[in-house]
Amino acid sequence: MKRMYKIIGAVILLGIGVSYIGHSDEILTHSQDDIVTIHMAIGKPTGNMEDFDKVSEAVNERTREALGMELHLDFYDLNEAGLLEYLSEEQNVDLLLVPELQEQVQKNILLPLDELLREEGQDIYDVIAPAYMELGKVNGRQYGIVLNRDMASAYGVSMRKDLIEKYDIDLEEIQTWEDVENVLEIVTEGEEIYGIAADTLMPFDSLGNSLGVLMSDEKEMKVVNYYETEEFYNWMKRIRSWKEKGYLYTKETVRYKSMSDRPFLYELLREGQLFSYIVKYKPGINAQESKSAGRELVSVMIEDPIMTTDSSASSQYGIYSGSQHPEEAMEMLNFLYTDEKITNLLCWGLEGEHYQKNEDGTISYPDGKDESEIGYNFNLNWLLPNPYLAYVWEGDDLNLEEELHLFNETAVKSPALGFAFDDSDVRLECEVTSGIVDMYLSGFLCGAFDVDEILPKMIKELKESGIDLIIEEKQRQLNKWKEQKKKRIKQSYQYN
Repeated sequence: MKRMYKIIGAVILLGIGVSYIGHSDEILTHSQDDIVTIHMAIGKPTGNMEDFDKVSEAVNERTREALGMELHLDFYDLNEAGLLEYLSEEQNVDLLLVPELQEQVQKNILLPLDELLREEGQDIYDVIAPAYMELGKVNGRQYGIVLNRDMASAYGVSMRKDLIEKYDIDLEEIQTWEDVENVLEIVTEGEEIYGIAADTLMPFDSLGNSLGVLMSDEKEMKVVNYYETEEFYNWMKRIRSWKEKGYLYTKETVRYKSMSDRPFLYELLREGQLFSYIVKYKPGINAQESKSAGRELVSVMIEDPIMTTDSSASSQYGIYSGSQHPEEAMEMLNFLYTDEKITNLLCWGLEGEHYQKNEDGTISYPDGKDESEIGYNFNLNWLLPNPYLAYVWEGDDLNLEEELHLFNETAVKSPALGFAFDDSDVRLECEVTSGIVDMYLSGFLCGAFDVDEILPKMIKELKESGIDLIIEEKQRQLNKWKEQKKKRIKQSYQYN
């Protein structure tokens, strides 16, 4: 493999450049002919990006000290359809943040990374633990690299702090959904307000598509129909009861979406129409949600964290199979996982203009300014390879990175962590049953359906559409994966 050593360069993300801490700070002069451009595509930012070019100039200065290449950043809708649309329009692609790794490997969109990591990506192993690197493997080969972020899913409730204080509610007393319901009763009796938005499901291992799942306490790896479980029934009954009691906010839609429409919920919070919503809980959630909602929120965790392939590896970085510069692309990726200055530039923009440092070590908006007056709000820091290199926002604990690592390490690990389902042999059944699930969930999660009346109809239609065939195929693949994992562990012990 060609090995290219670079001392200097420019990295441009739609004109943004990058730098490398720990690498040579020697500044040399390179001609334009020396510079290789790496094209990288990630999800679209949600905030104001009018100062993007200005941030780009600062990044360019930084990268000229480290790499002899440029990085051009493209944005696309981070889903399967958005990726395919982007690739159909763009010819020069190198690095990709991709959803559904297995799908992209099947379509030959990604290059294997094993040799590239050994040669150009060694520093990534210092950031991503071996167990998490396994999540980027398909059939024993490395195709993706997970982001360094929270990898477990826990569910809780984010609530308006002013109303918590007004009604003298003790957050430590909110530990179950029954406790949440008691709070909803108190607040909705005293305020003309929606109590809660709850259009989401509780944690389980979806095994890729929720058509055949492992429940959180499953140790035998038995794949089941989630919609026939006691857990699904009880949760739908609870949501139905919240609807009947007047606690539930519902935005009735034709088809179900897995989480609430966050921007719309934030608008309701700012307007004083909503008290709370179910949130994916993690350390730092209060500052994250308060910043997004524009008013102070407090959160409690109700469901313990669980780590699955979907929660930890839903999106991964890879190198496009059509890349003309795979070695340089891996060098760039290695750089993005390890450089503090470039991460802060991409996350927060320019110090003094887009943020300021506080005496306690956190950062905040410059004095006298708020989010509406800032020209750079990337607002999707978790899309970057290693957002924990960035400064901590005001309100978050300075030890946030350690807390998040502890959150990951103490989460219940699904016994199928690392398994990826290949639906090739049951794709038609998956498409039909997914459509049925979407239609029914819309009614269940807005509390419109009588569960005892409608759920049997849903189950009947799912069986008629082939969900049992999907479960059978998923169980077969899971059993095979389990045996292969045992062999790999045995071989590892023998080698050591």
